Amino acid sequence: MAGIITLYRNAALTQDLSDESWAQSLILPTVSVPQNGTTTTAGTAGYGLNTGTTTMLDVYIQPAASTGLRGAEFVANMQIAADNQGSPGTYAASGGNCLVYTGALAPSKASPASNTSSPAITNPASAPTVSAVAGSTNLAAGVYKVAYSFTNNAGETLVSPTATITINAGQAIRVTAIALTTNATGINYYLTPIAGRNELYKAASNSGGANIDLSQAIGFFRFWVRQVVDSTDPTGVYQAQLTVSSVDIG
Repeated sequence: MAGIITLYRNAALTQDLSDESWAQSLILPTVSVPQNGTTTTAGTAGYGLNTGTTTMLDVYIQPAASTGLRGAEFVANMQIAADNQGSPGTYAASGGNCLVYTGALAPSKASPASNTSSPAITNPASAPTVSAVAGSTNLAAGVYKVAYSFTNNAGETLVSPTATITINAGQAIRVTAIALTTNATGINYYLTPIAGRNELYKAASNSGGANIDLSQAIGFFRFWVRQVVDSTDPTGVYQAQLTVSSVDIG
């Protein structure tokens, strides 16, 4: 199975854009056509995960008219930006291709559904100790949850009870050193990738006994879409697709 970039239109990462990647399903703000000049809407966030099994390199998103209603006009109005510490970065030109994730995007991993460790490791019973530290991350301001699991060569435990922390935009989350338990050889750390959510995705791992700073969930990214409407645009329903491109590097 190759790398698969799946786009979502909501912060719960449940409403998939990939099968019908229509930009209108992001629910972009409705604006009135101005009598003169242009009107720019606020950015609307979209989300993405590498839901495949291989690493992808440099993710681009571009609007495309396809067969949508007034697709050409919509594409001409649409701008896309990468995330910058929880806010839109620099928007690409209207209709332009935008690099929304730079570098290697590893496959995402949700928290385990069962204890697969062997020899058996007891599930962790205590929540991690966490603190906010200075960093340069794409975590937006808000409340996050953190948990961990123990691992060995054969598998992984269930995650621990969660710790909750409030951070400022761009901060990282430090997890205080956790000692390995019997039969464990490593630790996986899980994080809610979006403030205020409960879904946990793997963010990092180590061999225990050392602090670790979490900067984002692996395989996750956020992007932004907005419209620039001018006085010559017709009124009515618009529809366009978002196309995703990336290089599968295995």
